Amino acid sequence: MLEHSTTQQTQDISTLLVTGNSHEKKSSEELKPLLVLMKERVESHTELLSGLLSMSQHGFQLDSFSHVIEALHAQSEEITQCLSLLTIPVGSEESH
Repeated sequence: MLEHSTTQQTQDISTLLVTGNSHEKKSSEELKPLLVLMKERVESHTELLSGLLSMSQHGFQLDSFSHVIEALHAQSEEITQCLSLLTIPVGSEESH
């Protein structure tokens, strides 16, 4: 159940952050790797949260699973970083 962020996955996110820092309009093809990475992180995050909930409902103490909580925290930071790249800058002329 527990899937820690690997060094390669963190480097992939760092690469996306560096290449995605410009506020130029991104094509859907340019956003695809970021969206795939976010989808994987959210799925893993959801799986870990479901596992923790299930364990706590069966009487396990969550302090025994600090490594899972640390992984969730790391994934939350990665998800937040990815989402920050998708934010449309204030004053953008795009309308939805």
